[in-house]
Amino acid sequence: MANLNQKARGTSRTINKAGGTAYNYNDSRLELYQMVTANMFNENSFYASADELRTDLDNALDKVLATDPEFVLELAVYTRNFMNLRSVSTYMLAYFARNAQTAGSLTKKYGYHVISRADELANALAYSRALWDMLNTTKQKQEPKFPAALRKTVQETFGKFDEYQLSKYRLLNKQFKLADAIKVAHPGTLYPNMNETYHAIIEGRLKMSDKTWEKKVSTNVKGSAQANWTDVAADSATGYMAHLRNLRNYIDNDVPEDILRTVADKLSDENAVRNSKQLPFRFLAAYRALKPAETSRWGYGIRNRNANAPKFLLEAVEAALEASIDNYQIDGDVGVLIDLSGSMWDTPPSEKSSILNVEIGALLGVIAARQSNRSVIVGFGHNAVELPINATKVLNAVSQVLKANDKYGIGHATNGHYAVDLLTKKNYKLDKIICVTDMQLWDTSHSGRGLNGSVNNYRRDVNNGVQFYAWNVAASNTGITPDSGNNYVVSGYSEKNLRYISGALNIVQEIKDWTKAYVLKEEKRFKRNQ
Repeated sequence: MANLNQKARGTSRTINKAGGTAYNYNDSRLELYQMVTANMFNENSFYASADELRTDLDNALDKVLATDPEFVLELAVYTRNFMNLRSVSTYMLAYFARNAQTAGSLTKKYGYHVISRADELANALAYSRALWDMLNTTKQKQEPKFPAALRKTVQETFGKFDEYQLSKYRLLNKQFKLADAIKVAHPGTLYPNMNETYHAIIEGRLKMSDKTWEKKVSTNVKGSAQANWTDVAADSATGYMAHLRNLRNYIDNDVPEDILRTVADKLSDENAVRNSKQLPFRFLAAYRALKPAETSRWGYGIRNRNANAPKFLLEAVEAALEASIDNYQIDGDVGVLIDLSGSMWDTPPSEKSSILNVEIGALLGVIAARQSNRSVIVGFGHNAVELPINATKVLNAVSQVLKANDKYGIGHATNGHYAVDLLTKKNYKLDKIICVTDMQLWDTSHSGRGLNGSVNNYRRDVNNGVQFYAWNVAASNTGITPDSGNNYVVSGYSEKNLRYISGALNIVQEIKDWTKAYVLKEEKRFKRNQ
């Protein structure tokens, strides 16, 4: 069978945001995929502001709307439900409804499956209103604030959520609230049995359910912080993610050990882990909240608070991470290149994130190495060093990678080509090379060779058939690979990318196939008639 993997062929050389050589994509869907799947949305990166990144995203959306408009919503469903990214998926839905010529039927078909949490009902309309606000006065007179296709989609999607879910996501601290969404979409027309709930939200009578952990800790229902957090930790209704994100609160508020052990058992349960759909870095963030990292870009602790977390809780988080990693094996020998540059160290995926892109990159790189037959890990910055990782546990291996800057003097430039040169010099014959990076490489030697030249030299001198994968962990509209050879791109924070790497799959077609199957399954689950 022919190799179906979509090649990342650049139609022309260009310049990335760091000023280094980069490549445009021949297939605009790959550019959009890369912009979306490693995008927490409306967040600054090291090299670009949130507004600049949104402009890049809008441009990528426009390109795909002109060639394969349905893919925009297929990717939105995939990004929301497979990659578990909320905001950017909802924005794509709003953008499509406002700008696509075939918005009506496709918005209804896919929008129902993009909106998966009650706050996204309001956010979809809020994004649409924000897009309208950016139009000039003439355009504003020609276009509605809320396109009919989007209003109807939001109206129908209200039916997925009960009173408990709606009470939790009223968005009282937002300019555009859930009550505003009800006023715009009129869901009571379709769901008259919910009219009392909808009116209660509009009139401010519906309060947050006492069952939510947020209500328990905000209203001091038990009389003390310790009692409130103990109640949250002990409650069987507290969800997996709520436990994961509140471990530090449990420790700081002296939740009793017997209850913490029950929480630890829940976190490490393999079925619960799989059902939680947490990205690997969420477990790393939880671990970091309990046990600060030992090193940082400048040799200081990334966190400097006293962790005092019990060992059994740390072990539970570590076990959960191990269980979360899908068992995708990469056949053959693999070289993993991990970007340890300054931009990776200085930038979290979002303003609220407790970890940095470099930690995510190290985690994904370690997972890729572990899931291969044999592997070598190289860290690169100003220099490149083969890292002798001897840890059997993923988090311990990540810790060893993060110490490399200080231990080996790697530096903080972005000379990815030195990492490939090292593989060539050591004559490591590899089947695949995976470079985990924010895609902003730069040749400080000004040799003009860059990554492209180094990969070509490796193929000439060591293995002409090696596959080179760029694994993008930050929103970027350009690639690091040239328009020749077996160069590919995967993107995002999920270990599920190993599936594409191991199976040499066509990413665009896989997204289409996955979305089709997901929509069919969900249509049956909700008994929805198109």
